Amino acid sequence: MEFGEKLKQLRKDNGYGVNQLAIQSGVSASQISRIENNKRKPKIDTLRKLAKGLRIPEGDMFKLAGISNDEQLNDKLSFDIEEALDNDDYMTYGGRPLTDDEKKLLTKILRDD
Repeated sequence: MEFGEKLKQLRKDNGYGVNQLAIQSGVSASQISRIENNKRKPKIDTLRKLAKGLRIPEGDMFKLAGISNDEQLNDKLSFDIEEALDNDDYMTYGGRPLTDDEKKLLTKILRDD
């Protein structure tokens, strides 16, 4: 069973509809739906919000998502900043991808040019 199916079952077991979980967790209903339908993999922050909304320990949510130990969690959290700047999924501001000018400015700041 994939993570989305597990999340959906957990949500239903707790008696929540998608909209109620969205309110409880702060994750949009559309994002929850995409995750539950395995169209989107949740980021660590999203997993934390979903755990809070479902009132379960974060560790349990990470295990449900297939992240079973600290090393795997660190691997998920670790990334190269240059790689992240090239990937719009990683680098967003206010929910939108960074513009090329914003990426250049961020790179300049990090390099202290």
